[in-house]
Amino acid sequence: MVVTLLVLVLALAFSGRGEDDAGSQLSHAAFVAEANRICAELGRSNAGIEPPPRPYDEQGVDFFDALHENALRARERFEELQPPERDVAALERLVDAYGPLAVRLEEAAASASVEQDSEVAALVGEIGAGARRIAREERVLEICSGERSATRTIAAQVRRTSENPLTETGSLLP
Repeated sequence: MVVTLLVLVLALAFSGRGEDDAGSQLSHAAFVAEANRICAELGRSNAGIEPPPRPYDEQGVDFFDALHENALRARERFEELQPPERDVAALERLVDAYGPLAVRLEEAAASASVEQDSEVAALVGEIGAGARRIAREERVLEICSGERSATRTIAAQVRRTSENPLTETGSLLP
């Protein structure tokens, strides 16, 4: 009797779990809204990072590290979404496209740390290409248009630079 009751309780628990998983799948409209929030937050976070000076040197490491962390956070959040079945493959491609982009951001930080300006500049171009791949999947999914697009939140942000305070010279005369 006790074993039968235990089996029945376990069967109900596991059968209910499947219903909960199916119920957590978002409608396309809810998926789009949540994805748009992720993209907007990525854009705000990346825009808030102080850009590095050119030529790239150790001053750029924090910039590329922060972009890397933001990209990984966005990727994880996209990975957690439960889109409708029609959007699953495109979302998987979008999540997969963040992988090489994150690697390039790590490589840019490493190259900046050893003052490899030309290597960092080449990696910035590759990061832009990776962002365009992400943007293609965004269009397929009907998410992150305009200012929320990866071309704006990643590609445009990674190209930002500032004046190098270590190379600026002024008059030494009073």
